Amino acid sequence: VQSIDISFSSSKYEQDGYFANYTVNKKGKQVYVVNEKYTGGHDYTAAIKSTATVGTKLLLNFGFETYFQEDLYLLGDKTVWDKNKTKILNSQQVNEVPDANSKDYGVFLQGFYQPSAKWSFNFGIRQDIIKSEVSRDNQVEKSEHSPPSGNIGFLYEISPMFKIGGNIGTAFRVPS
Repeated sequence: VQSIDISFSSSKYEQDGYFANYTVNKKGKQVYVVNEKYTGGHDYTAAIKSTATVGTKLLLNFGFETYFQEDLYLLGDKTVWDKNKTKILNSQQVNEVPDANSKDYGVFLQGFYQPSAKWSFNFGIRQDIIKSEVSRDNQVEKSEHSPPSGNIGFLYEISPMFKIGGNIGTAFRVPS
């Protein structure tokens, strides 16, 4: 084993956004709509990663990573004005994204193999367990996904100035 890296990070974030546009309401009148959005939450990450060399031609990276998101939210204030922006026609606060928490645990192995000066190959495999909770209308919805993913690729050096390669892989996105 050449190296072992251990890392941890934590962050809290809040962000504001402002969007405004003219539109036509249900009664066919032009109105001015202002959407103010507020988003935030907490993120935590931790990882243990290691690198090892097997012989002179194979390099392996492997490890464990985890990622937590807590207290995610997206709130907004929607205000509808008349087209001259002199009179408020409607104003409401909207919870556009319900409170949510998510946890992702993953283990991985990546490799780089160079059998000759002109050929090299890379490969990887990863297994994740993703758990999420969403609070909506006083109910908690839970889900769990365990998607495997991987990749394999190659690189061939035709000359020092020209190389050709290819890569194929899979990935997973948590359903929204």
